[in-house]
Amino acid sequence: MNTEIKSETFGTLPDGRKAELFTLKNKHGAKAKVTNYGATLTELWAPNAQGEFANIVVGFDNLQEYLDCKCYYGATVGRYANRIGAGTFQLKGTEYKLALNNKTCTLHGGNVGFDKMLWDADQSDDQTITFKHLSKHLEEGFPGNLSAKVTYKLTDDNKLEIEFHATTDQSTIVNMTNHAYFNLNGIGVGDILNHELLIHADHYVPVDDALIPTGELTEVANTPFDFREFHTIGERAKEAGGGYDHNFCFRDLANPKAVKAELKASGRRLRIYATQPGLQIFTSQSFHELGDKSPYYDFSGIALETQHYPDSINQKNFPGNTILEPGEEYLERYVIDFTP
Repeated sequence: MNTEIKSETFGTLPDGRKAELFTLKNKHGAKAKVTNYGATLTELWAPNAQGEFANIVVGFDNLQEYLDCKCYYGATVGRYANRIGAGTFQLKGTEYKLALNNKTCTLHGGNVGFDKMLWDADQSDDQTITFKHLSKHLEEGFPGNLSAKVTYKLTDDNKLEIEFHATTDQSTIVNMTNHAYFNLNGIGVGDILNHELLIHADHYVPVDDALIPTGELTEVANTPFDFREFHTIGERAKEAGGGYDHNFCFRDLANPKAVKAELKASGRRLRIYATQPGLQIFTSQSFHELGDKSPYYDFSGIALETQHYPDSINQKNFPGNTILEPGEEYLERYVIDFTP
C-alpha cells in the first residue's frame, strides 16, 4: 500500500486482521469510500441538479455491521456472480461441486466469496485504488490459482469506473461484478419505488422457482420487464412477483461506450456503461428477511449488477464466455456516470 495515502481503520476481523477504509475525491466535491474488506464500495456522494450532495449507496460505516449482515452491500462479488444451478459445472471433462449456500444453488462465489475476503490495497492517488486477491486452487471449489484485481477510479467528470481483472494458472470460470444498492433520494430517505429506470434490453432471462434460468431468453414486450422506456420501479413490481430479481440482456454489446441503463430520481441520474452482456437488477423486496441484522427495509435500494447471465457456465446458448484459460486475461468494466 502507498504509505503516503491516508486510510482509517474500518474494524477488526475475528482473526485480528484490520480492515481499512479509503476515500476517493474529485475536484467537484464528489466522494467515494471503499474498504479492502470485500473490495467494497461503502459510500458514493453524488450531486443532484441543484448541486446538493447525498450518499446514494446502501452500506454501513463500520466493519462489524458488514460481518453481521452478510448481504453483499457494495461488495465485489466472485469468483462467480449470481447463481450456479445445483452448485455444479463441467470443465474440461471434470465435474466441480461447489457449496450450496443459497438453497439448491451456489450464489455469488459460495460460503466465503470475494465479498468476505480481506484484499490487499494499493492507492496510487486520491482518485484511484486497486485491490488484489489471490484466490487459491479449489477455494470454494473453483479450480486454478486466480489472481484477481479490482480498480476503483473516481474521475473529474463524475464517473466511478470499476475494472475487474484476473489471470489463472489453469482452466477456471470467472464472472465478477459489484453489488452496490443505490437510492438516489439518499440513503435512508424513502424507498426506490419512485425511481425511474430504463434498460436497453429487448429480452430478459426467465427463471424457475429456485431462480435458476430456464434456458430461454424472453422478449420484454408486453411484460412488466419492459424498461425500454422509463418506468418507475413500483409501477409494475407487483406484476413481476412483488419486485425484481432478474437478468436483462443488453443490446449493442459491441459498443462499450453506449449507455446500457439509466436510473433517475430526486434530481439525480445514473448512467450505466458495461462490457458485460447482462444486468441483474434486484429491488431489495426481501430485506425484511434480514431482521435486526440490517437497518434497511424493503425497496430501500436497487442493485444494478453488470455481469454474465446467471448459470452461464451451464447454459450453452447464453452469449459470452465465462471460462478463463492460462495466458488469457479477464477484463471487464462497469462505469457509473452520476452527472445529474
